[in-house]
Order: sequence, then structure tokens, then C-alpha cells
Amino acid sequence: VATDALVFYASKSFASDTLSVEALREFFKQASPLSKRVRGVSSGTIVYVPTPMSSITSNCILQCAGGGAVAQNAFLRYVGSSDSVKRCVANSTTAIGAGMLSDLIRDTVRFKILGIKYTDADSNRRAMKVEQSAVYREMYPFPVKIQVMLLENLQDLPMGIASFLAYEPGPQKYFLQQGIVPAYARIQLYEE
Repeated sequence: VATDALVFYASKSFASDTLSVEALREFFKQASPLSKRVRGVSSGTIVYVPTPMSSITSNCILQCAGGGAVAQNAFLRYVGSSDSVKRCVANSTTAIGAGMLSDLIRDTVRFKILGIKYTDADSNRRAMKVEQSAVYREMYPFPVKIQVMLLENLQDLPMGIASFLAYEPGPQKYFLQQGIVPAYARIQLYEE
């Protein structure tokens, strides 16, 4: 139906503007502190994520820990919900939160979404701002697909609702306005 993105964010006064994919993977898989790999990040930086039952935390495990178990980490804190993560990050100059792009795209007064550094297929180092256009062009390393799963006959009401959400211009435009990349909308990108 659409694609959102897993993002990492911090308060406006946070020392760094970017994180690397490699540093995030080491953090979640090997419990390596982010301060070892990210310039400007203090040794006491805590990463806040919602409870383990959250889709945000599930995507951190799938995309940053490779689907395996998250290593025991003194710098990883589970809190109640994505709103709890926002409160923890807002009250600290050294905290990082994990969230969804659609939840943070309009909250840029309190937070900055951290850019992502990665190595592309040609072994070039790249840094990228997290934007809908990067998610749309499949350049962002942590996309989150939003799908509708139906377990019944394809000719019933749930299928009609799923089709409406996926193909009608109204819902697709609403997804775009909320920071989610619609799956079937016609989008034209212009290079700057």
C-alpha cells in the first residue's frame, strides 16, 4: 500500500548530524557504543526504542541487527511507546531515538532526523538526508513496507478497502502528506 522509513533522530542540540549504517549494525548486533564509530557522539549516548513488541523495534531488529537477536547493550533503552521515546530524546542533548519518518516529518522544531552514511554498490561512501524522495527511489537503507494482508476470499469487503487504500488518489495523497511514500501514486521527481 505504501512505504514508510525507520529513522533515527535526536534533539536539535545533538552533536552529530549523521549516523552510519555500519555503526548502527555494530550497535544492535555487537553492543558496540556509537561513540566508537560516530564522530561527535558522547560515550554516554543512549538509544531509545519502544518496547520489543513495537513495529519500530521489530524493524530495528530486522534491518539493523540482520533479523538476529539484539545484543545485550548498556546503551539501549526500551521505553513504553514512540511518544515515550520522543520525551526521552527531547529531555536530553545526548540521546538518540528510533522512530518512523511519518511520525517525525512534521516535528522538526524539537528534533532533527539524523542523516545516514552508507557504502553504495560501487564502494563509494555516501551521506543522505532522510527524505521521502530517497525512500521512493529505494536509496534509503531502512524502508518499511506497509502492506495489507488478507486471509479471506478476494471478492469481499476487506479486499475492497485494501484496493481503495492502495489505488484511489485520495488515500494515496493523504499518505504522501503524512510522510509515507504511496505505492501506486504517480510521482514526478525533479533533480536540484
